[in-house]
Amino acid sequence: MNLSTIPSDNLYKFMSIFGLVLIVSCMTVYMLMHDSWTEQKYKLELKIEEMNVKTKHQGDSIELFDIDSCKANPKDCHDNFKKIEKTQREQEIDNSQIIVLNKYLNERLKEITSYSYALSFLTLFGFLISTAGFILWYYKLQIYQDALIIKEYKKQI
Repeated sequence: MNLSTIPSDNLYKFMSIFGLVLIVSCMTVYMLMHDSWTEQKYKLELKIEEMNVKTKHQGDSIELFDIDSCKANPKDCHDNFKKIEKTQREQEIDNSQIIVLNKYLNERLKEITSYSYALSFLTLFGFLISTAGFILWYYKLQIYQDALIIKEYKKQI
C-alpha cells in the first residue's frame, strides 16, 4: 500500500480517516477559539477594572469638595464646580463604557458557548464516523484479507 496518498480505496477507510480529520480539526478550532476568547476577556476585564478605579477616584475627588471653602473664595468655588461637572460627565461616560463592555463580554460568551456546542457535536460526529468506519473496515474487509494472506502463506509452505 502506498502511504503517500490518502487511503480511499474503500468507503470504510475514507470514513475512518474523515472522522479522525474532523476530530482533530474541531479540537484545533476549539483550542484557538478558547485562547482568543480568554485573551479578549482578560483585556476587557482589565479595561473595565481600570474604568472602575478611575470612576471611584473621580467620586472621591467630588466628595472632597468643601462647601465651606466656597464661602471664603467664590472664584475657586466656581472653578471647582466646573471641574466637578467635567468629572461627573467623564464618570457618566466611563460608566456607559463599562456597561457596553459588559454587554459585549456577555454576547461574546454566548457566541463562544454556541460555537462550543457546535464543535462538540461535530467532534462527536467525527468520533462516530471514525469508529463506524474502523469497525466496518475491519469486519467487512480486513478479516477476509487477513484470511486470504494466511491461506496464501500456508500454500507457500
